[in-house]
Amino acid sequence: GSTATCNDGAGAVRCDLENLAGGSAATLTISATSIASGVGVFEAAVSAEADDDPANNSASAQLTVEPAVDIVANAPLSADVEVGRTTNVAVIVDNESTLAATGVTLAVELEAGIRATAASWPVGSCTVADQQVDCSAASLGGLSTAMLRVDVVGTTRGTHSLTVTAAAAEADADTANNTASGNVRVTEAASGNADGGGGGGAGFLFLGLLGLAIGRRRCCAS
Repeated sequence: GSTATCNDGAGAVRCDLENLAGGSAATLTISATSIASGVGVFEAAVSAEADDDPANNSASAQLTVEPAVDIVANAPLSADVEVGRTTNVAVIVDNESTLAATGVTLAVELEAGIRATAASWPVGSCTVADQQVDCSAASLGGLSTAMLRVDVVGTTRGTHSLTVTAAAAEADADTANNTASGNVRVTEAASGNADGGGGGGAGFLFLGLLGLAIGRRRCCAS
C-alpha cells in the first residue's frame, strides 16, 4: 500500500501519497478535537498529475458537535469521627470544561455505620436522609468548583465508605471521573470515667490528709 506524509496547520491537513496504483485505494484517518459546539464541515480534495474526471476530486461531510462538559466528583480519602459524634465531610465537584454545565446533580451514598444529618451546597439545594444526600444545581460554570459539606455522625465502629456521583444535563466528555469513593473511620468515644476516677482519687487523698492532721492535733493535745 501507499505511505502518506502529512502536515497540519491553520485548520487544514495536507498529505502526499506519492504513488497510487491504478484500481487501488488509500485511506487516511484524521483525528480532530472540537473546541466549540455547533455544526462543522469537513472538506476533502485530491489531485494528481493527470486526472480523467476532476469533477469527483472533492467531497464534504457535515459534523454536529454537541455541547459536552467534564464533571468530576471528588470524595475525601478518609475522615475520622467518634461513635455518637459529628464530623464535617467535604465533597468537591469540578467542571473541567470551558462550557457551563446545567442541571447538575450530586448524590452521596453512605454505608451503614455512618449517617448524614445535614448538608450545605452554596450553588444548589439538598435533601438529606440517613444514608443518602441528593443535591441539585441549575448550573455550574465552566472551569469552576463547588464544595458540598455534609455533617456525618458515626454510629458503629469501623471503616465505612461513602460514594459520590455527579452528573449534568449535557453529554460528559469523561464519565469515568463522575464517581468517587472515600472512607470514614469511626472509633469508640473517649470515656469520661478516667477524669471522674482522677477526681475521686484526689478526694480520697484530701480526706486522708485531713484525717492525718486531726490525728496529730489530738496526739499533741493529749
